[in-house]
Amino acid sequence: MLLLVGKAFQIYSEFQKPFYALNTKQREYSWDGQTVINLIVGKFQKDNEGNNLKDLNFVSLNPQEGTVTIIKLSDEIQLEVPKNFGEWKLASVYKLGEQNNPAMGEDLLKMSVSKLMALPVDGVIEINSEDPLSVEDQIKSWKSNFFSGFQFLTSIRTDLSLKESMDFVTKSSKIRSDKITSLDLFRSTITQSKLLPDSSRVLGVDGVKLDSFIKENLADPAISNEDMTVAIYNGTDHPGLTAEAARLVNNLGARVTIISNTNEKFVKSGIYINPNESANAKSTQTYKRLAEIFAVNCIKEECKTADSEVLSSRSAIIIVLGEEYYNYWSSR
Repeated sequence: MLLLVGKAFQIYSEFQKPFYALNTKQREYSWDGQTVINLIVGKFQKDNEGNNLKDLNFVSLNPQEGTVTIIKLSDEIQLEVPKNFGEWKLASVYKLGEQNNPAMGEDLLKMSVSKLMALPVDGVIEINSEDPLSVEDQIKSWKSNFFSGFQFLTSIRTDLSLKESMDFVTKSSKIRSDKITSLDLFRSTITQSKLLPDSSRVLGVDGVKLDSFIKENLADPAISNEDMTVAIYNGTDHPGLTAEAARLVNNLGARVTIISNTNEKFVKSGIYINPNESANAKSTQTYKRLAEIFAVNCIKEECKTADSEVLSSRSAIIIVLGEEYYNYWSSR
């Protein structure tokens, strides 16, 4: 019996592990198959210059609302790459990360797209195929042929666990066709051709228009309906941290009401519940999602602080960005 129990536990553990160790830093939370999940889906290719990811898509699945939003990203998009790499075309980001020591192609790509969209990216799926990639067609094939989903799972590399991958395929196959929203950034008014000083052209992104589309199509209804106020504090000496964090929180559907600095300096980031809120505040989707993004350690053990600025906040949820948050986005 002990051997059987041990074997069952081993199988369950393997079921929860990622298919491939694609990231330098393993994700510290799991998708439950019920809440919103945001993924980068691309085609994995080998060429004379090495490995690369092509035909990149930002895919957001909301199982509760029964919707999928697919944003086709263009290789020509010029974006700011985290870790102090500067500005590059999206097509160069993966290779740029792979040339770093240690290699961080998937990490850098997820961070760059997250920064562009001001939304969390929970994982990446790399499809090994010679055919042009269409996420819409993939979902249609899952709907029409049950076994095509299993075939898909054998042709990918992903940092999702087997359970998460199967849940993604299963939940996506149940989405009605009229509930799938697609946007090609290259052919939308959100982007425009931009001339660089060296006379080359790239694709610029209008952040205001992009945020407007995201709030209309990608804001989490569960978070919007909870309507919880959020305060964001910079606990470091590095300026500009709160502005980008506030954009992400607003795009998720929450309301940022306070942006300020703490009195003390924080090494670790933290997320706190206003003492005047009910005990149920910690079980809200808003708290859970923000904790996953900014301070996942506070999910396992409640974070506490003596900072007077944080304690006097009137917002329901308080986020403090510490030195580790700055290092994550800026240090290699």
